[in-house]
Amino acid sequence: MLTVSSREFRDKQASYLNKVDEKEPLIIHRGRKKAYMIVSLEDVDATTLLQSDKKLMKALEEYNSGQDKGVSIEIDDLWK
Repeated sequence: MLTVSSREFRDKQASYLNKVDEKEPLIIHRGRKKAYMIVSLEDVDATTLLQSDKKLMKALEEYNSGQDKGVSIEIDDLWK
């Protein structure tokens, strides 16, 4: 898995996207507390996307109803 700063990603965007096309996930760090992951959609199965979508919808419902307790999640746990 590649890890780069947002500035480095901007400077070499095509090169990094080519690596993602070659099945290499990419983490982009923005400042100290923000990070984003880029993966090819070909590498993510539909079941994983649906499970993540269900978790997000439940979290939104809790937030909108005032039941949000706040949750932290590890990046690696997003795709389980």
